[in-house]
Amino acid sequence: SVIQERMAFYNSRKNDKAARVRDQINDIHENMIQNIESILQRQEKIELLVEKTETFTNDAAHFRRQSVNLRRAVWWQNTRFIAMMIGAALLVILFISMWACGGITFSGCRSSSSSPSAAVAHLQDAGNALGELGTATAQVMAGGWRATVNGASKAAR
Repeated sequence: SVIQERMAFYNSRKNDKAARVRDQINDIHENMIQNIESILQRQEKIELLVEKTETFTNDAAHFRRQSVNLRRAVWWQNTRFIAMMIGAALLVILFISMWACGGITFSGCRSSSSSPSAAVAHLQDAGNALGELGTATAQVMAGGWRATVNGASKAAR
């Protein structure tokens, strides 16, 4: 029957304007919920990035402090080494001077006329006795080393 078809046609959701508007509102509502969820996820990711950035900043500052402390420690180590080398060289010079001048009292370097030339002559003899040792010590302290073979000088670094 035609009346039943017409009733079914007008009672269907396709032809009901209120039902169509309700369906559109439901679709918009679902779309808004998805958008809000994506915004919340994005906010969580942003917060995680901010935390990681703060961690990296703190780590960089810590690394900088450690590197400065390490640089200072290495500088002091090098300074102590150089001071020990200078001290050792001075001790060697002292022992050679003592050997050349007759012992602790330096009696061989003293002259009866109190002339400094005799002491200088004894110290020059002591300097000649140093030979290669004095040259090598001076070169080590200057930052490199120099080997002398048969009067020919060869520099190496």
